[in-house]
Amino acid sequence: MCEGSLASEAVSDQDLGFCGICGVEVPLLSQAQVNEIERTCSSALEKVRAYRAAHGGPDAQVPQAELFAPVYEKHLDLTGVDLRGVTTSAHHILIHQKSCLGPPCWSCGKLLRSQYDRHCSECGAEKNLG
Repeated sequence: MCEGSLASEAVSDQDLGFCGICGVEVPLLSQAQVNEIERTCSSALEKVRAYRAAHGGPDAQVPQAELFAPVYEKHLDLTGVDLRGVTTSAHHILIHQKSCLGPPCWSCGKLLRSQYDRHCSECGAEKNLG
């Protein structure tokens, strides 16, 4: 595994992709894993709404780390990788899905950020369109 990878040997058989926002390789989620994390996110959002209703509306100081902890825990259960401290948004985890990324880079082999990328965020290679 490359330097800057969060993935351990426990997830070595799972596809990895470089996340330009997190700045590290992360396990790429299958659709089934995304569905489980989305359900956990929905539950966390309901808790945020309830907290805001009980504590004075949307301006209340919402304890995000506490209320979204189950999302990070679900990701840890599914992948073996804990993203707390790597990404500040539990919703960001949902973009770590294989279906959102593009093909491998023509130079380094890392997955591109989208199917339309002409520039690799990992190695900087430009796609030759000519």
